[in-house]
Amino acid sequence: MTVFTPPISEREISELIIIANCTDENVWQLEATRQAKKELVKRGITEKEQLLFLEEIERTVIENIDISDWKKTHGYD
Repeated sequence: MTVFTPPISEREISELIIIANCTDENVWQLEATRQAKKELVKRGITEKEQLLFLEEIERTVIENIDISDWKKTHGYD
């Protein structure tokens, strides 16, 4: 078993949810996602709770995007 620093078992629930739900192996190794999923089960965090957390992050990001700045940055002004 790969040991990450800090160990998966010592991470906050929010970070575990992000790791467990990451599908890009360039961001988190598959072993890290497996360990995070296992740790979330151990802590009693359901998939539904994870989804609600991720949806809240998405809403927060969307609410904080200034679309006019994004358009200028991407050449749409």
